[in-house]
Amino acid sequence: MKIYTSIDKIKQLKAFDQLDHPVALTAPMIVDDQVIIGMYCESIGSACIHIDIHKFIDLKHFLYDPKRFRLLVHGIKRIWENHEIGNLDTYTHVIADTEIMAYLLDSGRDKTEYSLSHLAHQYLKQPYPHRAVQICDKGFPEWMYEILAEDAYLIAELAAVLLEKMDADLNPDNSASKQRNVCS
Repeated sequence: MKIYTSIDKIKQLKAFDQLDHPVALTAPMIVDDQVIIGMYCESIGSACIHIDIHKFIDLKHFLYDPKRFRLLVHGIKRIWENHEIGNLDTYTHVIADTEIMAYLLDSGRDKTEYSLSHLAHQYLKQPYPHRAVQICDKGFPEWMYEILAEDAYLIAELAAVLLEKMDADLNPDNSASKQRNVCS
């Protein structure tokens, strides 16, 4: 797994300059003046960003208020509130939030049922990994890299499923014709 520690290298990644291949990012985890973010995209695979909190201040708008790439995320509202990001100029049309999508598909749930672990189990049929043993076996920050990279991958997979489900719900005729074409 690749770990990115330079703002310049992060900003130069081709993944952040393409609208056709979205980038999944986890919420930033702050540990002792360090910020670690899980990342997944097809062109890079699983990766993490690990930078000093002072550098994150320069990077947070680039990552969570995207202009040149599609962002997949879980809980953008909390991220924006906690890190003072997002405003009227935000390109919200390039952001897909799995928490919001799940809410739009089924708004009658308890708030806890919109967690990444619950949604991964429900829509991906994958149990969310419990990592107590792995955390004990590996040192910091390696265990954090693995957890966040896996979460970013789950966000990407979940976003694909939820977007397809939303499209099917909004366009039932297209969904039925796609199913017929696949079966033909």
